[in-house]
Amino acid sequence: MGAPPVMRVVRRLHTMNDVLRDEIIAEITAAFSGVARGDTTLHEADIIDRCGPDSARRAARARDAEKRWQDVPDTDIEQYPSALSHLCPESFRYYIAAYMVWSLRHYRTSGSASSDFTIYALAPNTNKPKDKRALSRFENFSTRQAQAIRRFLEFMVEHGDGLADDAQASLALDAYWYEHTKVA
Repeated sequence: MGAPPVMRVVRRLHTMNDVLRDEIIAEITAAFSGVARGDTTLHEADIIDRCGPDSARRAARARDAEKRWQDVPDTDIEQYPSALSHLCPESFRYYIAAYMVWSLRHYRTSGSASSDFTIYALAPNTNKPKDKRALSRFENFSTRQAQAIRRFLEFMVEHGDGLADDAQASLALDAYWYEHTKVA
């Protein structure tokens, strides 16, 4: 005797979600291929978040030796959810791809807040709609990258299953990404 019908449907839905998830991961990977890291590294951003001294920032920067965002260790992403808030626009563009891919792969299984913080980093502050610093991070994205971000957020709205902050993903789409992207 097989699984109950409800379980078979749930399993089928997860399989369909996994196929869509993998398509979006491939889209992110292609769109962000070759993106160079800016001046601020992930470990350095963590030190900034903790108001650490310049000497600690230099030491932290030396820990980030990867040359491609695809090589950022999953453990680093999981351990530093708030680092995205402290990156320069170029580094944000580099790391957001790694965080989106990590989120798509782990939002169901990780206890880290990194998936939610990835969504928050892509949501403009609606209390300060003209915040040039925040918006400058979004203006660095190519059309293809912006479309991949939109697909990521749409996936989280539709398939987050309460394990990702779908309300904030929806807000991000409404406040910025729908207006600034067109999906082919």
